Amino acid sequence: MKVVNISHKYPFIEQLMSNLRDITIQKNTLKFQKSVYALGQILGIELSCYLNYINEDIITPFGSASCKRLTHWPTIVPILRAGRALQEGISSILIDSEVVDCDCPKYINGQRNANINLEQINPNNACIICDPMIAGGKSLISTIKVLKAHCPNIYVLSCIASNYALPLLQEILPDESILLTCAIDDFTPNVRGTRPGLGDVGDLLYGTKKYKLKMNTLYDSLNEGIKHIPENVNVKMIFRHSFRDSFVKEKDYQKITLNEYGILKAKELGNNIAYPIGGLYSSKLDRCVQTLEYMTDNKEIIVAPDYLTTVFTYDNETADAQIKLLGSLKKVIIELKQGKTIPGFYPINATVKKIIDFVFTTGNKKHSIDLYCSHDFHIGMMLAIMFDEIETVEDLTTNWPNMLEGMLLYGTREAFFCIWRGKIRYFTNYLM
Repeated sequence: MKVVNISHKYPFIEQLMSNLRDITIQKNTLKFQKSVYALGQILGIELSCYLNYINEDIITPFGSASCKRLTHWPTIVPILRAGRALQEGISSILIDSEVVDCDCPKYINGQRNANINLEQINPNNACIICDPMIAGGKSLISTIKVLKAHCPNIYVLSCIASNYALPLLQEILPDESILLTCAIDDFTPNVRGTRPGLGDVGDLLYGTKKYKLKMNTLYDSLNEGIKHIPENVNVKMIFRHSFRDSFVKEKDYQKITLNEYGILKAKELGNNIAYPIGGLYSSKLDRCVQTLEYMTDNKEIIVAPDYLTTVFTYDNETADAQIKLLGSLKKVIIELKQGKTIPGFYPINATVKKIIDFVFTTGNKKHSIDLYCSHDFHIGMMLAIMFDEIETVEDLTTNWPNMLEGMLLYGTREAFFCIWRGKIRYFTNYLM
């Protein structure tokens, strides 16, 4: 891969780049957009020097002329949404080039998965990827991986590239590929923005982004439920850990961890939830912590045993004996719902109130998803109390949470929605 910083060739680029970086000029959205557009035009002119041409005789109104013409018009692939303004500038130069959009959402495990309609890509034409700011490079790398098998040549055009991303791109781009940029910034992983940087290009171009939770889980009803959640809200997902082997000994439930299938499915789930990640909260049992770690590729898990492990009991041994005596967890929950006192257990309303209080006093960052990984018993208690139609053991059995299945909450502690298997409930001042 050849890297060309064209600011050394066109001094006026420094003027345009100063427009992008200046926090005062950034407030002038139109000037910011025009500056990105103009940089796209200059990048397009520079790129034209690397394309292939043939000589053709053309007929003019007064005779003939020998002219250079492109052998193939390259395909322009903007990484949305920030790439659109840069692409429009390039398209004003490469006027006959097709445009094929690339959507590259960020998943909760930090990965980016490029979505491109490859049927629109002509395998005979080079591809020009437009990415105004290449910081960590994840979006661009994902896009390149998708395009490599379909394009004879790949060019990358950017306003800013980082010294961190360039070696990573060098590893995956062919030697003949060319990256044209207007500046090279410093970048440190896990630190927002390049240095000196300019901020979020998409927001500066088009305003604050509207985030919509996208989720593809093992369960259709859960996938359907997220469609009812508004844009840009904080979402709470309280769910059961991933798959484990069956218990053999009575005390296995304290120690058993995820099996290989459970690890695989946790990773898959993390790669299928597209929304900014918020707080990560777990039961103290290893399988819950594991689930969040494999889902998010993140070790910063907050273990909350008083809310997600032992919240329902004041005496574990007595409670375990009562579960054995009654014959099932579901029987315990239904008897607690009926107002019966069971030794070792707190009243079910107090337990559910404590969980809800915890959920709504943690996380809460706008347009993010907070994840709470717990156990079937905890979710079962919440369902029994929050859904009046769950009255019997059979009702609860029908609603019993599967592995990696959970409920979705959004709103405030005083007024929130709860979504579970196609049902939506609205609660005001619930168990306050």
